[in-house]
Amino acid sequence: MMPQPPAEEKLPPKAAVPVEFDTLLTQTKDHAAVRAIISALRKLKIEAFRSTHGKRVGAEATLAVRAADMPKASVVAAEISVRRKKINAITRIEQPTDPPKPDLNFNISF
Repeated sequence: MMPQPPAEEKLPPKAAVPVEFDTLLTQTKDHAAVRAIISALRKLKIEAFRSTHGKRVGAEATLAVRAADMPKASVVAAEISVRRKKINAITRIEQPTDPPKPDLNFNISF
């Protein structure tokens, strides 16, 4: 008997976007940015609809808003995206794996 090839994983269907959220604000794999944008929009009392499609790792998040809220929402999303790109561009300082051991063999004479 021949081994069966692994079955391809089918993705679930995309979530239906409510009718009032008729304008696409952003589509990204950066879920932290999407959460930050939603948080900033809530402070401005702007409602948004978030939909995630794909596998858990590398899933793409889509954020939609009402057409009337798009001018304010797009400014918020752009500011957060630029800020996150700047932060992510900063090179990280490598921490040493073994910190130097303190020299405890010193003489104190009075």
